[in-house]
Amino acid sequence: MQKLTYRVPAAAAGMRLDQAIAQSPDAAELKLSRTLIRKLLVAGAIYVNGKRIRVASRSVRGGETIDIYYDRERAPEKAPAEKFLPLRVLYEDEAVICFDKPAGLPTQPTVDEARANLFELAQKQLTEQLGKPAYLGLHHRLDRDTSR
Repeated sequence: MQKLTYRVPAAAAGMRLDQAIAQSPDAAELKLSRTLIRKLLVAGAIYVNGKRIRVASRSVRGGETIDIYYDRERAPEKAPAEKFLPLRVLYEDEAVICFDKPAGLPTQPTVDEARANLFELAQKQLTEQLGKPAYLGLHHRLDRDTSR
């Protein structure tokens, strides 16, 4: 886990928090894109003056201290959707279908719209099988870390 501490310069006063972080000298070195910065905000990994902040549009003031906790080793990998297809069906009847969720695959869409997820892959697979759009609803959501 890395901790990056950044003091907001007076010239950045009034700027959005995500923009101020992206313009910090260490952001380029750590490869902190604005997308990643927003993900870190949502995850609660960014603090301003010791207080957790989750809003990217929050204005910063000159002199504020921003702490960012980031673990490059634990950053989620983007696996291609094809890696997970076809999904294995554990049970199916007229109203219910249960899939074997592969480890590391989120059940539903995440902040990263490009990341594969079980819901969209199942919808795609069922639509291809049926030859028409398939209705799919989530009954129970297991988090990614629940998988083995």
